[in-house]
Amino acid sequence: MARKTKKQADIERAIEQIDQRLDSVLKKIMAKIDNNESITLSEIQILREIKMELKKDEAESRVVSTQKEVAKHIGKSLRTISSYKNQGMPVNDNGTYDLDAILNWLKDRKEAKRQPKKKGIITRIKERVLPGNKGGYRFALLKYHVRLK
Repeated sequence: MARKTKKQADIERAIEQIDQRLDSVLKKIMAKIDNNESITLSEIQILREIKMELKKDEAESRVVSTQKEVAKHIGKSLRTISSYKNQGMPVNDNGTYDLDAILNWLKDRKEAKRQPKKKGIITRIKERVLPGNKGGYRFALLKYHVRLK
């Protein structure tokens, strides 16, 4: 295990002191709230900043770095995730995977599969010809082809 440099130790000590001060301030704010006392604008700002940090941490936790993690979170096999990636599954520029974007992508794919496919020209011509006339669609198709020229 590598030894910490003096600078690293100083940084860790400073972070620890900041955490202690923040805990102290939060305890004071929470005590005021519990006692139905009013809090100052600066205390409200501190609470807002903490809320923003928590949201940021939550958003970052929805980003994973490997296909294995994606598979675990959405309940699919690693092979399926690899296939999804080849089919256009969203991947961030830095190579990470945003789970929310992937779930939206899967939802969009599922909805697209439910949409009726457009019928081709041959199917439409077959539908126009009487059902009893089995070879009649060939004549209609030939007529359509001649019209195109």
